[in-house]
Amino acid sequence: MNILSIETSSSVAGAAVLRDGKLAAECYLDHRLTHSEIIMPMAERVLKMAELACDELDAFAVDVGPGSFTGVRIGVCAINGMADALNKPVIPVDSLEAMAFGFPFFAGLAIPLTDARGEQVYAGRYDVESGEPKRVGERFAGNIRDFLRELPKDHPMVFMGDGALAHKALILSSFPEAKFAPAHLDRPRAGAIAALAAKRLERGETATAAMPLYMRSPQAERMRALREQHG
Repeated sequence: MNILSIETSSSVAGAAVLRDGKLAAECYLDHRLTHSEIIMPMAERVLKMAELACDELDAFAVDVGPGSFTGVRIGVCAINGMADALNKPVIPVDSLEAMAFGFPFFAGLAIPLTDARGEQVYAGRYDVESGEPKRVGERFAGNIRDFLRELPKDHPMVFMGDGALAHKALILSSFPEAKFAPAHLDRPRAGAIAALAAKRLERGETATAAMPLYMRSPQAERMRALREQHG
């Protein structure tokens, strides 16, 4: 089973290859470079490192968000283009689940938080005790304070994502015992996306194309609607 995965939904650009069920190569960069300029060279590099040709891939996987609208579009378009050219299936993975997958077998809730500016976040709650993330309730898009009020008290929790870093003090004021992801696990990783995709490929959960997971309208659309509302 050979899978190429890419990550562009956050500040991170990443690519990984799962070869014969093993993570063979991964590239990760979080350094203010434009995803559209570097994601394809990254994909080419991990394929070369894994000594795989594109036609040896069984599937393509991509982070479909929630996250940066522009970043998500870049990744989805890149993967859809490659998969279509090779007539291979696509496996969409959401960014929140990918982050939660970094904490398999944790006896509590994994809480990924993606910063959406101000006090706005995208968030989720995941039971990861079985080893694979299982979402508890619906994904959340809104004010971080509202989300924190929904979380159970006296329950082990580990927080991750740029939203967790941005709001760490607020989280600790509500949950003093909360744990936070270390630096190598606090962003979506292409390796995690590939590993999740492998499980879905085994179950036949594939698509002909990925679609972005937008939990709210892009800022330009929101501003236009606001202008129209106020004449």
